[in-house]
Amino acid sequence: MRAKAHRAFTWLIVALSAVHIAATPAIFSALKPSMAWFLGVGLMGLFLAFLNFIAARQAGDRVIARFCLAANILGALFACGNIITDPAPQSHVAALRFFGLALTTPRPARE
Repeated sequence: MRAKAHRAFTWLIVALSAVHIAATPAIFSALKPSMAWFLGVGLMGLFLAFLNFIAARQAGDRVIARFCLAANILGALFACGNIITDPAPQSHVAALRFFGLALTTPRPARE
């Protein structure tokens, strides 16, 4: 059950990130630092999701599992920071996705 929830949260992050990246030209008409941050957040979500796909496939590798857990916790903290700067409803939904991803991260294999 946990693995299915993790896979679902990972795909939700992929979808959220793809929409985030695709919406960049519609929101920003010129190159600005804020556009770079917006695009970078979408790319961060994609890279985080890709790391989670790798961790799910390599469930026995403790190093990958620990890096994935650390990255997911940092992603959740980043999402909390986003709520502080932009308290819109979509920020809360994104934060819930990142927290779900962190809570369902595959655990490192025991020795």
